[in-house]
Amino acid sequence: MEYTALNYEGFEQYLIKEGSHPGYGGFVYEFKFDNNYGASVVKFDCSFGNVDDLFELAVLYNGQMTYKSDSTQNVIGWLTQDEVIGHLEYIRNL
Repeated sequence: MEYTALNYEGFEQYLIKEGSHPGYGGFVYEFKFDNNYGASVVKFDCSFGNVDDLFELAVLYNGQMTYKSDSTQNVIGWLTQDEVIGHLEYIRNL
């Protein structure tokens, strides 16, 4: 399946990783903010929402997944481009 890439305009300075999943292709992005929070945003064959060309996001703290943020208690799937940007803005301001 061919996926649409994430447009992360406005977040370029926070992007620390961009590539594809080694086993499933698609897209993998990692962002790190000044508050030590970050986000992993993915879209590949096994991610939540991939069949609809949507993204999955996980909140990171010091580079590790965390479920202790106000943003989420789990990974968030089925996100549109605009919803991903909204989550990135929120996480940046934690």
